[in-house]
Amino acid sequence: MRRKTILALFAACFAALTAGTAYADSAEVERCVRTKVRAAASQGQGVDLTAVRALCRQIEGDGARIQGSDVLSPGNGAEITLLEDRCRAYARDAVEQANYGAQNCGYSGPRYTLYESDHRDWCKGVPAELSGSEQQARRREVDACKFCQMYKDKAVEQFNRKGRCLSPVSGPEWTELPAAAHFNWCLIQEPGREARANPDAFNVTAKRNAGLDACMQAPVLR
Repeated sequence: MRRKTILALFAACFAALTAGTAYADSAEVERCVRTKVRAAASQGQGVDLTAVRALCRQIEGDGARIQGSDVLSPGNGAEITLLEDRCRAYARDAVEQANYGAQNCGYSGPRYTLYESDHRDWCKGVPAELSGSEQQARRREVDACKFCQMYKDKAVEQFNRKGRCLSPVSGPEWTELPAAAHFNWCLIQEPGREARANPDAFNVTAKRNAGLDACMQAPVLR
């Protein structure tokens, strides 16, 4: 009788799992979730699918993009939140991103604290959806910083190539600036807003490339 109850619980969990997904997870994430749901069902316990899915996305490197609530509990009210595991994984990822952000981007504040315990304790006090959105925001900011590092390196390379031009180049994009100034122009940081890359960076890089292509050609004598 107990075996039938466990199987029924697992079937209910799996049905809710496959029906309520807001986007297609990778096969690795789905396999991880099924394993954890099966383990919970074998003990006759319920499972918080939001927490399980968040944990598996973090374990498999798919982030914690969670929408809506996937909580499923049996009649006895038992529930597994996997809070400790989820927040431990969250804190590890947060410290990795914070290390890069603090050392290479000038980021600071609670989002970029280097103490794993701070991230873990914060995670335990908020819903999985909020910790997931915070994780993604931190990754977006670090990605913006990495892009602007590449923009800065490209700008330095372009200005070095300018010295080999056969004809003059001009325009606001050719204003002489230190390397750090190129980076600071690219990375927009405003109080109370998420750091982001300057959308004009692509156009400025393209204009410089076009100017270099033109200046490498010898002027025509008339």
